[in-house]
Amino acid sequence: MTAAQAQFVLLDDFESYTAGSSIGAAANWTSTVPVGRSDNTVGTETGNQYLSTASNAAGGTYDGDVHSVFNNGSTLLADAATGTFFFRAQIGTGGAHAGVGMGITDALDAGWNDAAGIVRLGNRTDGTTSNRTNFYGYNASTYDNLNVPAAVDEWYNVWVVLDNAADTYDVHMQRDGDATVATQTLVGDDLVFRNTTAAATIESIFIRAARDNTFAAFDDLHFAQGSNLANPVPEPSAFALLAGLLGLSVAAVRRRS
Repeated sequence: MTAAQAQFVLLDDFESYTAGSSIGAAANWTSTVPVGRSDNTVGTETGNQYLSTASNAAGGTYDGDVHSVFNNGSTLLADAATGTFFFRAQIGTGGAHAGVGMGITDALDAGWNDAAGIVRLGNRTDGTTSNRTNFYGYNASTYDNLNVPAAVDEWYNVWVVLDNAADTYDVHMQRDGDATVATQTLVGDDLVFRNTTAAATIESIFIRAARDNTFAAFDDLHFAQGSNLANPVPEPSAFALLAGLLGLSVAAVRRRS
């Protein structure tokens, strides 16, 4: 994919919300919550907030899923264009069955049937507790195993490069300290959209927790026009470097004073 690169635009990093609040009550978000289930919520860890699906640990069937969609009222990606969706994802103890997709509509409508590319954390399709700790990508009519077993409680960087002319997408992943994806790695190549409606635009982001999901977290949702494989979220090492440079600058100013 050789489309021109543009800068990432932040969609949501969940920092402006009250920890523990329902995401369906937040600006630009809507949730469908079946009877007896709880909405996806804003979780928190030291110095960071994120979207948590932990409230769905009680279980349910596909018809009982909690389904949230982000839509800021503008088209994310035009028909026949290339764009990149970046997010971070984490799986908790016991694995997950949750996913994030790029939607061709600006409302919930038919759910995953309105999605183009989909990345899933866990793939519990056989009614057992297996297949809950790997990443998967939707491909035409099934989910391909991306062969990235997720370490518990660790954040993975995910880049989804969408070709909205060919109705295909690539998935790249990275996490420091993970031999599988220690450097940014192409883990899904030319995967076919779930919905290949002609002249469709990408309008929204879907997040869904299903089938006895234990815990999954999503954070730092960004979108860019073109193929952009830069990391829009500074790594902790980058913060440390900036802090060090700032300290040196302050020291230099003091010496000159």
